[in-house]
Amino acid sequence: MMIPGETRLRCLGLAEEEMKRLLATSAFEARELEEDFSERVGRNGVRAASLCWAHPEGAEGRCALIYSERIEILNLMIFPWASERLPVFASELILMGGRVQVAVVDWQMPEGADALSGADAAELAGLHGKWAGTLTPGGALPGWAERHFTPFCIYTRPRTEDETRAVQGAFVEYLSRWLNRCRGRWGDKKMEWCGGPALNDYLHHHVENTPGRPFLSKVFGEAWAERYFREFMYAPLKRFEIMAS
Repeated sequence: MMIPGETRLRCLGLAEEEMKRLLATSAFEARELEEDFSERVGRNGVRAASLCWAHPEGAEGRCALIYSERIEILNLMIFPWASERLPVFASELILMGGRVQVAVVDWQMPEGADALSGADAAELAGLHGKWAGTLTPGGALPGWAERHFTPFCIYTRPRTEDETRAVQGAFVEYLSRWLNRCRGRWGDKKMEWCGGPALNDYLHHHVENTPGRPFLSKVFGEAWAERYFREFMYAPLKRFEIMAS
């Protein structure tokens, strides 16, 4: 999605393009968003474009792309309906001044990190072993994140521009392996519920604690930022028409 006349960084272009390709080849279908969320222009030339996908067997993906001449942010969350047995895909890549400042990629259980299955934990451990050593550690996690983040998440604060490709590589492989793990495990597309109490608590927890609130409020206005978090990025899941038959 491009806004006429925009200036856009493409330092995270590999991650963005692979994200779109992987979701398209995994039966996710793009959904329309209200115009106020799909495109937004804020202060200092900062722009936001949002994307949403639905899976016919029960999952919803939401992505925020924030960018200007100096900043590029990719935030992708994918919420399975069967959240009691499938982890949420959670990620955010933040690039400023030509290099990634901080990046997080993880598979998270709404009930807490201890609820991750042994098989999923083993898969994640292998991924972490492959990628964590190529990236500068992010340090101690913020307190609000400790409940859901696994020991196998990518949490990095790169020191050089050279780590940008590794960050994108980790993001793409964590996403690809997550999609493979979920294949055939989504659940029944005729289910009348979306998620459950633990997932709703997880979403509310992110609304209340998201570290992006000060930045989005400053750039796009506090009222819009609150609506964005509560009505799009971390809103309760809803049934799309594709899932109703």
